[in-house]
Amino acid sequence: KKPMYNSQSTILPDGIYPDDVYAVIGTPRTKYGFIDRWLVRGTYHVEDGNLSNMTGKIVAGGNQFSRLWSEFLTPEMTKKIAEFSPGFPTTMEQFGGNGSQVWGTNSYAAQYRKNMLFQPASSYCETCHSFKFDFKSKEEFYKALGNTQELRKHTISKGISCEECHGAGAHLYGARGAGMPSNCERCHQRFSYNEEDAKKNPRKPFNAFFKSSCPACGTEGAQMYSSAHYDKGMRCSTCHDPHEVTFNDWKDGYTKVGLKKTCTDCHDTQASFFKQGGIHSKDNCTACHMPNMMSCENFGAVQNPDKGGFDNVRASHIWKIKVDKTAKTLNPPEGKERSPKTPGWTIARDDDGRFFLDLMWACGRTSFSDPNLMGPGASG
Repeated sequence: KKPMYNSQSTILPDGIYPDDVYAVIGTPRTKYGFIDRWLVRGTYHVEDGNLSNMTGKIVAGGNQFSRLWSEFLTPEMTKKIAEFSPGFPTTMEQFGGNGSQVWGTNSYAAQYRKNMLFQPASSYCETCHSFKFDFKSKEEFYKALGNTQELRKHTISKGISCEECHGAGAHLYGARGAGMPSNCERCHQRFSYNEEDAKKNPRKPFNAFFKSSCPACGTEGAQMYSSAHYDKGMRCSTCHDPHEVTFNDWKDGYTKVGLKKTCTDCHDTQASFFKQGGIHSKDNCTACHMPNMMSCENFGAVQNPDKGGFDNVRASHIWKIKVDKTAKTLNPPEGKERSPKTPGWTIARDDDGRFFLDLMWACGRTSFSDPNLMGPGASG
């Protein structure tokens, strides 16, 4: 309940305390939500009381700690952004349904004071943010609901454990290997289907799932699927080490990924050429070819994909840059307003039916959590 980053925001929202929650989900680099002691997704806060004592009133939204909002989008910074991004919210009221009563805490899977999802964690969060129990019967499980200590006592794993990819019991002596019943793409694909978009490349008919006007977190695989790299056999584990996904300090505001290979391991000719590039020779390939584009928070109030911002905390996996001053990577349905409130945004395709990065995303990105902009040695 300690305010974070000199803001008013705390990791747990108003009226919610540690014994009220089974788990906090997220990462200190981006956001924190919670699963309550009944294993229901926390889409609410409590006013004039607290959940522990069953006092006060449950109110929709105001439920998710946002590092972006708490640390970077200070009142002073929002005013600076509004100067070149008209309409950017600078007051609590202007954050609308995404906002809350606390600067730095937004509303996720809810509209502040209006509505909220009532959703078992097992139907959404747990699909990727895994947890497992050792209850012997459903009666024993039902009896434990509402009792945080009992649920935690029976928890045998949290997060991505071995079994998520390798299957149950695959480590036991004498066990028959089950292959890989799951892999990265279970959580890092998130396709969507748009009939008009699918016509542009029937061989690759799927687009990426969007959170308002930005591709959602977990769409890395959906983006890569459209690429020439994918067609030539590249997969997540070609570059990423699945057993050491990140390696920098958890308190950092950016993510350093654990890699087995980098771009220059395959693109040595381009690397040699790039060394002669003057000021840009100090950049990483990813600085231009993998800008932070994806939204984790569905923070539509601060999204402006035409300005490279501002709810973008995950690196795109498209790589191909289209040199065209009018092309745009992210677009609403034709003829519709370029607003986060417009449904149906998609990643655009080039003449070959593949996704591309436009020049604004490659050259003018604004993410507060891009390691090429914020990390040690960043040159962007």
